[in-house]
Amino acid sequence: MNQVLETIKSRRSVRKYRKEQIKDEELEIILEAAIYAPTGHNDQPWHFTIIQDRDLINEISEGAKEVMKTRDVEWIASMGRVKNLNIFHHAPTVIIVSGRKDATTPLVDCSAAAQNMLLAAESMNIGSCWIGLAKFYFVNEKNMKKFNIPEENKVYFGVSFGYKVRENPKALKRYKNVFNYVGVSSQNINKQYNKLQLGVTMEVIEKRIEEAKVAYIPYSGSYDRIPEYMQEVGQWVMEKGLEMTGRVYGTYYNSPEDVAEEDLRYEIGFSFAGDATPEGKIGIKEIPEHTVLSAMHQGPYTEIGPVIHAVVDYAVENSYDIVGPVTEVYLNDPAEVPESELLTEVQFPVIKLK
Repeated sequence: MNQVLETIKSRRSVRKYRKEQIKDEELEIILEAAIYAPTGHNDQPWHFTIIQDRDLINEISEGAKEVMKTRDVEWIASMGRVKNLNIFHHAPTVIIVSGRKDATTPLVDCSAAAQNMLLAAESMNIGSCWIGLAKFYFVNEKNMKKFNIPEENKVYFGVSFGYKVRENPKALKRYKNVFNYVGVSSQNINKQYNKLQLGVTMEVIEKRIEEAKVAYIPYSGSYDRIPEYMQEVGQWVMEKGLEMTGRVYGTYYNSPEDVAEEDLRYEIGFSFAGDATPEGKIGIKEIPEHTVLSAMHQGPYTEIGPVIHAVVDYAVENSYDIVGPVTEVYLNDPAEVPESELLTEVQFPVIKLK
């Protein structure tokens, strides 16, 4: 594979780092990559503040959390209240990215520069993570001055860097139903890319799910509190300093079509990397590699029923035996996108009948 594409596809957000500092020459390569990013009107509006003093990094983290506590968005406020959370995940190097407010496209330009830094770091096997929460510390002008950030600039985010504790996990599935071809003459385009309908991709596919370690809590009763339960499990994972690996799920052991609301049983969980033991309501388990039938739903969680029925019908019609409860994998955050844009993957564990 082309080396650039391999780096793009292998990069992951790293949230656990070794203590030793990255080398000066590696830092210089990362910074040089940043300033070669594309920029609207060649404004080059970016400014990079490099911090390697752990006390200063911790100060920014704690200061950002104090501001986060005051925000109206609950997931931001709740993260601010997590006592043991370091928003930079104790990385030895942090780069704060700011841009001139009067530039043509400062946020876009700074984002392109950040992506260049992430890829340059990955090319040297250095871990990195884009930290949007860093901006909250710099809403205070005194903090801008303390770190010598130009007064005409706005801080957009930080990026953490450090040597990885472990190798990157494999990428989560990338959805290829996001392309729309207009005026394209090639006959070799994969037509599945255009199958996204309003609400549901009608394509049901068989796929393998890799093994995963998860933290979860079993619940019973109404589904109305599921967002609250997601927050509860996610906050525990963050408090323990574990690295989230991208799978946020609910497994549903019965259905409101079959039982009363108070008898509903389900679990909400997060996948993670690292070592943890059960604590209180939190359970820890390993989900083995398995085969599922999968379909995508776009829209409110309350309208997912037709997708579930479509997968069940597909299993019956194509000689699959469903061997476990339905799992819904939540691919974006209801606090960040409108209901109409929520993406959920429906999965049923199956075996193929002969």
